[in-house]
Amino acid sequence: MSKKKICLVCPSCKVSEIDFKDDKFFCNECDILYKIKDSYPILINFDLENVLIKENEIIVKKKKIKTNIIKTNILNFFYGVSKVTQTNVIKFLEKIYSNNGKNILVIGGATRGSGTNKLWENNQIQITSLDLIGTDNVDYIADAHYLPFKNETFDGVWIQAVLEHVVSPDTVVNEIFRVLKNDGLIYSEIPFMQQIHMGKNDFTRYTASGHRFLFKNFEKIDLGINGGPGVSLSWSLKYFIWSFTNEKIANILSIVPFFILRFLDKFLSQRASWDGSSGSYFFGKKNIKIKFDKEELSQLYKGKQI
Repeated sequence: MSKKKICLVCPSCKVSEIDFKDDKFFCNECDILYKIKDSYPILINFDLENVLIKENEIIVKKKKIKTNIIKTNILNFFYGVSKVTQTNVIKFLEKIYSNNGKNILVIGGATRGSGTNKLWENNQIQITSLDLIGTDNVDYIADAHYLPFKNETFDGVWIQAVLEHVVSPDTVVNEIFRVLKNDGLIYSEIPFMQQIHMGKNDFTRYTASGHRFLFKNFEKIDLGINGGPGVSLSWSLKYFIWSFTNEKIANILSIVPFFILRFLDKFLSQRASWDGSSGSYFFGKKNIKIKFDKEELSQLYKGKQI
């Protein structure tokens, strides 16, 4: 994965380029200073409406977290790595190459999402990563509602398991549209039948059809489910155990059921899986000429309630 310096604009006005001054980033238009914490630019105006995080809550993890390979392999064996995501990474990259694109924005890149290794380890693209947490994967600490980039900067945007954690998904999607070049690609994953995770910072769930409508200003390339009813049932079982024990015990006791139920998902039809899926994905393209056809939603549904 190669890196490239991206031209930054003030996330408040989205017009003025921000200058580096006295170990801070400064917007001449808004007269705002954006601080740097342990080499991470914090490009957030904490006074803006959709910004929930406070300045003193920004976390920077300086040291590289050592991965326990044995533990990771055991967890991957039982919980699995998303095959759907792995396949879609390849499709996403192939489209990027065919468009002669390179610049990819990853929103929520503090940790690498399940099935995304080929995205992160690719040397033919240039990834810019942002999150509210500073890690080795992150270039800028920023809020997805207010992206600190110029219009039409990126050839592709990858946002996985993030939109459920923002208070205004529509605003974030509009920002993605803004920073994408025309014909730029968007790949999104959102949970559906999953319990709350990340506590107070979990707000929204979408059906596959709702996911499509959220990205109504984009041309659809593909849409589908990611994780069937077995995965959904595993989530429910874990949280049922957690309700009268604690999270650690719930995680341990749900490992084997998760493995079995996830395996059974392989034998279910798409129709059976559509209504009770764990989540969905949307793969699309920015097309400024497209006008969303409401009729598409009625034709999109593939479940058993026809």
